[in-house]
Amino acid sequence: MLTTLSFLQNLLIGGGGVTSEYTASLLPNSDISVGGGYVASDLTTLHLYGHVHTLYEMDLSILVNKFTRLQFDLTEIIVSEQLRICIYEDEEDVAGQTLVGDETRCTNITESGSVDIGIGDFFDDRVTQIKYISFIQDSGRNPRSGESEITNVVVEAGEKVDIVDENGKCADSNANEVVLGVVGNAEDVQCICEDGFVSSNGGKILGEYDSCVHCLSYPDCALDGETCSRNRDCMMGICIDSICVPGVSSNGITVFGFVIIF
Repeated sequence: MLTTLSFLQNLLIGGGGVTSEYTASLLPNSDISVGGGYVASDLTTLHLYGHVHTLYEMDLSILVNKFTRLQFDLTEIIVSEQLRICIYEDEEDVAGQTLVGDETRCTNITESGSVDIGIGDFFDDRVTQIKYISFIQDSGRNPRSGESEITNVVVEAGEKVDIVDENGKCADSNANEVVLGVVGNAEDVQCICEDGFVSSNGGKILGEYDSCVHCLSYPDCALDGETCSRNRDCMMGICIDSICVPGVSSNGITVFGFVIIF
């Protein structure tokens, strides 16, 4: 029985593809119940038998965004009651910290074959780093039932979608266009989240890896000067030292409502 699992990460850098290999180690607190077991063979294949919960820690954290995909091949030799996968940022996340907005950490796998999962959905399109991955085969009513094989695990960069479409409109349905000027023959368009929405990575202006998400206390989002614990508490999407402040995007533009002040 091996306690490590090897997988690949495919990145897109400067228009080219870069592949890195990672190793994930099985943690000793993985729950191996009566009738359950696991085996990682050849480092790239994970076999799950019966009722089992595996938790792996990656040797290095992986940076993910809204476009990042998790892909693997699944063969269900004996169908279990439920098979699911969980992805975590850190030890606190594994322990069960309070999730915000539409964030989740686990998803059910409903079909065999080539599995393709959007990692961004787990974190409501926040840019973050992941460190732990869990494969869970639930056969609680019959602990000796269920046998699955997971192979070819890959973290894929995913296809990037531009914030502004070919018609100069914001691709995000909860954002409005603001034209800042003309560059060459094209307009310089910024996408700003509508009232009640903020960028998934802070502020109101969408960057290349952002989506518009509800502020957490919608429709009564905290105003500038009011207390907060995270960016999404604030109407303008920025929380600094527990106080909501005017939203500042990555390009330094300050936003008050939908007025751009240079």
